[in-house]
Amino acid sequence: MTTDPAALLQELFTAGAVTQQSFGPESRYYGLPVLTLTTTSGTHNPYVSRRFIPPPQDFAVLQLYRVKQGDRVDVVAAAQLGNPLSYWQLCDANVVLEPPDLVAVPGAFINVTLPAGVPGAPGGSGS
Repeated sequence: MTTDPAALLQELFTAGAVTQQSFGPESRYYGLPVLTLTTTSGTHNPYVSRRFIPPPQDFAVLQLYRVKQGDRVDVVAAAQLGNPLSYWQLCDANVVLEPPDLVAVPGAFINVTLPAGVPGAPGGSGS
């Protein structure tokens, strides 16, 4: 058995011990295929294919959240979405690439939305 982590992971994929879909439905990587890059030396390097942020029009705004001094994106996600690991959904809905940027400006509003592609009543109220 190999000691190279990438090769070991590839062996686990090949043996069926690890599924190609190892991300749960709450993950931003859910549904993305795991691909393998084979180098010229024959090393297999698995990676998750590129993820594109859905366009803003794909989100139905439920409400607006006003950023408070000292807010953290994971705490806001827990309060607004029920899961601190869902911070990435807030980032997607607000077209923010760096999570800390979402709560960097006290007084700014964050769109709290349904997941991308789920239809709903647009608009909302501040909190």
